[in-house]
Amino acid sequence: MAWIDNVRSFLKVPVDKLLAITAYGEARGEGTEGMMAVLNVIRNRAREVGTYGDQSIYSETGSAYHAIILAKKQFSMYNLDDPQRTTAANIAKNWDHYYSNYPILQTAYDLSRKLVAGMLPDNSGGATHYHAITSFPPWRKDMIVLGQIKNHIFYIAKGEIPPSALPEQPTVTAYIPEPVVPIQTASIVPTSIEEIIYEVEEIFEQQPIMILLAAAGTMLLLLEFTRRKVFA
Repeated sequence: MAWIDNVRSFLKVPVDKLLAITAYGEARGEGTEGMMAVLNVIRNRAREVGTYGDQSIYSETGSAYHAIILAKKQFSMYNLDDPQRTTAANIAKNWDHYYSNYPILQTAYDLSRKLVAGMLPDNSGGATHYHAITSFPPWRKDMIVLGQIKNHIFYIAKGEIPPSALPEQPTVTAYIPEPVVPIQTASIVPTSIEEIIYEVEEIFEQQPIMILLAAAGTMLLLLEFTRRKVFA
């Protein structure tokens, strides 16, 4: 079975609602700022739909957003074994009920409509990738850390120009780009914290018996780093 057949039930969901469902599923616990960042990653990827999107979905829907969101193993909530997929399907089928009863979904929808209208600032700094702070995907080692917003760390590929800095090249009528707004430093954890985490992982791989000591050391480093930033 082709992957498009696994997501066919989502293909006719309107763009703004699909964006809202995705922001809700990926970052509803992250508040407005976190959902906004996820939406901007989708927008930045839509600028490079040929690289990040599913071309079968793009051909059938004509929507870069659908091609990006529903591409295989890109947004985990649409994976066949992810419990969030059922939630997403239920919201899509019963939109009015969920929208009326879930204020967070209302916020996600408001942000999505602003994104489609070109009125949502890019608080991700042009990111095209992100992951939760609790996961350590191997692809991150080939990326440049842009910062952390809530519980997600945001990246761009090394040598890649941030999509938000490229000339405007709309691919579908639903996609209207806007100028990038720099990440607010108050919401960002500097790159060096990611570097600390990376070093700890290397220790885990090479010296398993040092795991507890490394974890304790990392906590001390993070506390000291935070103290210096606060009192600098």
